[in-house]
Amino acid sequence: MPSSPRWPFTSSGRATLKKVLLIGAGVACLAAAQSAIPVHAQPQTQAPAADTQECPARQLRPPRYPMAQAKAGRGGHGVVSIAFDACGRVTDVRMAKKTGNRALDEASLATARTWTLGKPQPDWKLVDGRYEAPVDFFPPSEVGAMSSPEQLGWPATHARPRYELESASEALPSFAEAHSLISGAFLQGRIGAPLYLPGLPMYERGLFVATGNAAAPEFWYRNGNLAARYRPVVENDEPVVKVALVCATAQDGCAQYQADVLKGLPFAKAKN
Repeated sequence: MPSSPRWPFTSSGRATLKKVLLIGAGVACLAAAQSAIPVHAQPQTQAPAADTQECPARQLRPPRYPMAQAKAGRGGHGVVSIAFDACGRVTDVRMAKKTGNRALDEASLATARTWTLGKPQPDWKLVDGRYEAPVDFFPPSEVGAMSSPEQLGWPATHARPRYELESASEALPSFAEAHSLISGAFLQGRIGAPLYLPGLPMYERGLFVATGNAAAPEFWYRNGNLAARYRPVVENDEPVVKVALVCATAQDGCAQYQADVLKGLPFAKAKN
């Protein structure tokens, strides 16, 4: 494994990594937040009732960002209007609000035709019986520069905290939800930096981003099919970091990383 850079990274290293991250952030879009349901002022109508058949799972992958538009710095915000059947399968799509760019509109519609909304729910806010999904294309130049953990809001009180795993009673997000949170952090420009820690497989390479706020700081680390959430808290006047592990595969796949997690992050190693 190559030698591990110290924190902070060199300017040349940051520039190279920033370029890679910004490309990834540029092709992300808000539709990746699969649980988001836009709220509208129009009168609500009930979603069609699904019959007893087993409906396909919800799937809202983000539209492909046309590379020519991304390179040219052309972005936009739009809303896709979707008609669907009793199981949430798409039957018709149109732009309720155009992005202002024909190529981006076409990319949005092409992807929306492949979506599955899942079994309709009573609390869906519909417009004329149709589901509306926002789509956002953020050119790389619009995404904020890579930041250090301190700049992202990692508390100074947690330079040498105690680490502990979240209890089994805590409601943990799914891997898909974790991915959406991280994508949302990209879109907000809250891009972190990669973490490297020699000898700990979990931190060989990956991305660290902020997803919380000043009142409730929260951070995620993502590496392939593994994601970890870090919540800095204070318990009995002691700095503690609560850690939740989420795997794309069976939860048992996360167990091998628990010992590494409890040793701490590279910039905030666990208290001895």
